[in-house]
Amino acid sequence: MIEFDFITSQTDDQTNQCLKSLNSISPVLASTVREHFEVTPHDQEVGSAKPSHEDRFQGFGKSVLTSREQSVVKMVFTGHSSNSIALSLGISMPTVKTHR
Repeated sequence: MIEFDFITSQTDDQTNQCLKSLNSISPVLASTVREHFEVTPHDQEVGSAKPSHEDRFQGFGKSVLTSREQSVVKMVFTGHSSNSIALSLGISMPTVKTHR
């Protein structure tokens, strides 16, 4: 589920910061939406194979993320902290934050 709240009035600085944040996550959001509609066939033919949740998880973001970014995202999805991700992948905390 994705939820955006644009009801509150904000200053120009807050609006610009929100826009910057949205722009930074838009590739992942776009990939997620594309992936959802690609793996959710509208025709419900009997016997049509649907990708499993594991297949979707493993392929998440492939079209827009590097393999390292995918590794970081998968670890975020499975509950790892930034520190845990840095230690597991042998990368620095700033690199983890950039990939997140």
